[in-house]
Amino acid sequence: MTTQGFVGFGLGLSIAASAFPQLRIPMFGFQLHLCVALAFLSLPILLVKPLERFPKRLTLSAAIFLVIVIAACAASPKAMARTVLKSVCFFLMVLAGYHCVRKREDLLMTILGVGFSSIIICARGFAYESVATHGVNPFEGVANKNAFSLYVLPALLLMTAQILNERKHKFLRVLLIVLSLFTVYTIFSSANRSGWLGVGVILLFGLLSTGLSFRRVVMIGVLALGSASIIYGSSRPRNVIETRMNDAYDRDESDQLRRKLILASLQVLIRNPILGASPDRLHRELPKYLNVRGHGLKVNTHNLFAFLFGAFGLTGGIAYLVLGYNYLGRLRTRRHRLAGIGDSWVLGFSLLILYVIRSMFTHEIMYNPSFGFCFGLVLALTTRQWITQYHRSTPKAWVFVPRRVS
Repeated sequence: MTTQGFVGFGLGLSIAASAFPQLRIPMFGFQLHLCVALAFLSLPILLVKPLERFPKRLTLSAAIFLVIVIAACAASPKAMARTVLKSVCFFLMVLAGYHCVRKREDLLMTILGVGFSSIIICARGFAYESVATHGVNPFEGVANKNAFSLYVLPALLLMTAQILNERKHKFLRVLLIVLSLFTVYTIFSSANRSGWLGVGVILLFGLLSTGLSFRRVVMIGVLALGSASIIYGSSRPRNVIETRMNDAYDRDESDQLRRKLILASLQVLIRNPILGASPDRLHRELPKYLNVRGHGLKVNTHNLFAFLFGAFGLTGGIAYLVLGYNYLGRLRTRRHRLAGIGDSWVLGFSLLILYVIRSMFTHEIMYNPSFGFCFGLVLALTTRQWITQYHRSTPKAWVFVPRRVS
């Protein structure tokens, strides 16, 4: 294992500090994640003899998006500094994840780091448990219950990929199974429906990445049954699920409000089609379209795409979509089935699907360090050195995505 692998383990583990308000660093009106500060300090180590430069198209797409953000926020320097800095922090975590993996052992240690980070976050949730019907909130005092799954779903996906494909290290597989089951138990002990949906996406990823191997299909079945057993065998998650499913009125009211917010953001976009209204102005204008009155009242969009197009206009929204398209293009052109991790395309595509699902409920995901770090890890698997050293086979044609382009 290389020095970068140890750094990757430390960075993955430090993501857990985001759940503790006293470990965040105040800066320009927001709380800087400790893992981002450590990633910045680790750059001199991570950038020593990189396997391959970060993809140029992704770098260019990110730079164009940041330029559009600066232009859209030009009228408010403080808002511009805050938004740009938070976006840069996300891309910094992507860069750190990309450069901390040189060998397979580095990847294993980094996945263990984010896995242990998830456990620390989950454990904090049971120390701040609310009324049983509201479930646990590991981010009590930091954010609402919906923020929790943003930090653990990417780690759960990577742990699942390792569980399904690991053959050499049986103890590691058992350890990851334990970490994954406890993470699933905590997700279903929270009242976060989008987190529950994310677990379903990860199980679907497991089926798609098995290549119809009987052994792996059985493994997915064991994980699914184990998850169901700990969920319905314990009163806490069962009560939370039953309460959320029976509370149809609150659920419908919440869904209606989200639809109204999307329509209101669309109206803001129509009035500011090119560069949008800027984040601060968007949040101040939304109450007008919702017929909500109050001096200085601000309303959150609770949707990433409504936020992007409302705050940064068509140019910002399209630039962000192009960034996602270039990410998929990189995975498609470098698609391989890698020893110990499986189909790189299916893994990267599943991570993006998780990102999109969670973005339907919050725009803060565009600054989330856990997703950024895991996006970087997935991109690291597409370097030519990784493919040459750990390539196992070309993915089978039955998988629902295009074949690898040479």
